Amino acid sequence: MFDTYRKRRRNRGPRSPWLFRLPKAFQINSSLLFLALFIFLAGLAALLGLSEPNAITSKMSLPYYRAWGALLTFAGVALTWGIIARDILLEKFAARITTIQLLVYAAWAIAAVGPARAGVTMMFNAIVIFFLEQRICFINAILQAKHAEMLLRE
Repeated sequence: MFDTYRKRRRNRGPRSPWLFRLPKAFQINSSLLFLALFIFLAGLAALLGLSEPNAITSKMSLPYYRAWGALLTFAGVALTWGIIARDILLEKFAARITTIQLLVYAAWAIAAVGPARAGVTMMFNAIVIFFLEQRICFINAILQAKHAEMLLRE
């Protein structure tokens, strides 16, 4: 049984890593895609009103919590679609919306429960905002290089 497998493997040659079998969007932006899907799921949970009774979000009134969840869901879907479809303008727009939403949420959390209890939320938001802003800067650099290339051609 094992000899047959080894013979088959020798005849095919070296096999490429499984990562190269994925679409390019998953190869290059896998961490950002994971973050976008996480944002979508968090927004969907907020939109459906699923929050733990002891969570910070339980202090937010229900209509605002649902509206925030709807915007977060939209931003997560737009960011995911922008990454998969390689639409850099949609990705930049969705990343900026998400950054603004997370800043507002962090400010609200500090006002609602105080900085001591909102510390973990602020750190998580700061990390996500850092990665999103880093991606926005990268997209701006790409757009600037494309613009400079276009000017050189003229």
